[in-house]
Amino acid sequence: MVPFKRENAKKRLSGMMSRAEREEFITIMLNDVVNTLLQSEADRVMVLSRTPAGTEHMPQEVEVMLSDKDLNGSINEDLLPTVGEPLIIVMADMPLLKAQNINDVLRMDGDIVLCPGRKGGTNLMYLREPKKFRTAYHGLSFMEHLRRAQEMGMKTEIYDSFYVSADIDEEEDLVELLLHGKGSGSREYLERRGFRLRTENGYVGVERV
Repeated sequence: MVPFKRENAKKRLSGMMSRAEREEFITIMLNDVVNTLLQSEADRVMVLSRTPAGTEHMPQEVEVMLSDKDLNGSINEDLLPTVGEPLIIVMADMPLLKAQNINDVLRMDGDIVLCPGRKGGTNLMYLREPKKFRTAYHGLSFMEHLRRAQEMGMKTEIYDSFYVSADIDEEEDLVELLLHGKGSGSREYLERRGFRLRTENGYVGVERV
C-alpha cells in the first residue's frame, strides 16, 4: 500500500519548485515507487489517495483506493480494518527504493518491521496482522510506532537501509536523488528542469539553472 497526496505536495521544496512542478514531481516519485513494488515479490500493489488526480495512469494491475481522510485516518479507519493478509505500507516519496529492499522485509520474521527515515519518520512498515495495529504518522513516528509495538508485545524488527531512509522532503534531499537515482523517472525529471549538483566550500548542494 502506497499512501499518496498530490494536492500542494512537498511544500518544503517550494523555494525551488512551483506548486505545479511539485505536484508533477510527487506523481513521478509515486510512479517510481509503484514500478519498484511491481518488480518485487509483493503479491498486490495498491495506492491510497484522497482523489484520483495523479493516479490516472497507474499500471493496470495496480489498485487505487480513495479516502477523503487524512493519512492516519485513511490507514487506520479505511484500510487496516479490512486487510486480512500481511501488509507493507510504503511512502510515495522514496524513489531510491529497490525491489530487493521489499523482498528483504518480506522474509523477516517480525510481527512488525519498521524502517526509519533519516529525520525520525517511518518510511516503510510491515504488518503481519494489520488489523491489530494503528499507525501514528507525522513527527517522530518511528519512535511512536516502536513504542506501540513493544507495548503490544509484538515481535519487532528494524530494517535499516539507505535506500529506504532517503525520502525526498527538503531541498537537501535532492542531492541524494541526483547522486543515487540513476535510471529513475524522478532524477530524470530534476535534470530536465535544470537541477544539478553544486559544490561550494567543500559542501555539496543543489542549484537550478
